[in-house]
Amino acid sequence: MKFKLDENLGTRTQQVFQASGFNVLTVRDQRLEGCADQQLYEVCCSEKVCQWRRFLSS
Repeated sequence: MKFKLDENLGTRTQQVFQASGFNVLTVRDQRLEGCADQQLYEVCCSEKVCQWRRFLSS
């Protein structure tokens, strides 16, 4: 399974996924930091990748 980790998740999270055998890229890897949610959704759909996000409360 392929995952794209959102920009608020660090390299340790990426390493955990990779150690479990998942194909993982990050928003940072693809220089998509700060892009609109809709744009990120469209990128994930075109790449057939599941997006993994951590929501932060304010």
